[in-house]
Amino acid sequence: PDVLSIAEIRDKMTANASIQLALTGHNIISTLHCDSPFDAYERLIGLGANALTLRSSKVVKIVVSQKLLSELCPTCSHSIDEVKSLTPEQMNAIEQMSAIGLSHKIHRLKFRNYTGCSQCRFGLISRVLVAESVPFTNSITSALINGDKVKAQAEWFYQGGISKVECAIYRAFEGRVDIGLIKEELGDLTITYHQRK
Repeated sequence: PDVLSIAEIRDKMTANASIQLALTGHNIISTLHCDSPFDAYERLIGLGANALTLRSSKVVKIVVSQKLLSELCPTCSHSIDEVKSLTPEQMNAIEQMSAIGLSHKIHRLKFRNYTGCSQCRFGLISRVLVAESVPFTNSITSALINGDKVKAQAEWFYQGGISKVECAIYRAFEGRVDIGLIKEELGDLTITYHQRK
């Protein structure tokens, strides 16, 4: 088969098996626990993968980092004018968004109604995906092999990469995710803005 799935790369055996299969021309789909796509090489080396082997363009082609965030109920979520009070996370998130020049969009935000309605469960209906997809181009791979994650990330941004934080902010402006939850789950909302500079 051309495409193989390995549930999770979590030890030396699964790391090396995945790499050997990739080197023989198979496309491998797997999961790997790490904080960022830019941590994938370090994680694989930590699991016993050979650093020289990872240099091959056949081994790691793309890394997708994803998170599921709770989705707001469109029926009962509050606009900024309707919400009675904001949590510290929501206030801080709004301040951060203003600091990066997004204050003109704050009127589009929706906030969780903790009471909920007949259409939801305490203001939430589902989960929504936020993700970042990093194709490991030659320049990104080279930077990562040399231990320069900052350069790799800068190259990815230059190539048009969109971070999980940016994806989440977009979902917030769609009214699908509470900005306070994004702040809670993903941290500093200004980080990508500063990394792009």
